Amino acid sequence: HLTLNMLNPQLALFSLLSYQQDRATSAFSLVSTAIYPTDPGVLYGNISYGYTIETDEEVGKVDPGDSIGFSWGLGLSLNERTSMSLGYSHKHVMKSQLMVSKSTVVNLILVN
Repeated sequence: HLTLNMLNPQLALFSLLSYQQDRATSAFSLVSTAIYPTDPGVLYGNISYGYTIETDEEVGKVDPGDSIGFSWGLGLSLNERTSMSLGYSHKHVMKSQLMVSKSTVVNLILVN
């Protein structure tokens, strides 16, 4: 589902709600983006939240952890054929949890 809100002719706001599913997990994501054109560049930013649905596995209930993120940047036109962009993006994933029984919850910390 995509929505577009025009607050004024210069500022554009977009929101996108999506659903993703694979063999092990299902998740909902909400992303909101703002774009503001300034000559000769474009300022942009977005925030996002991802909700991951817990699953029942052989070891117990597994909650993979939700995520929150943001990004911002600048796209700059140098001439008619050349442009460049600078930006920053950050995403944080909350702790995963494993519920072995109703009274025992294990926080999982995954390290790459």
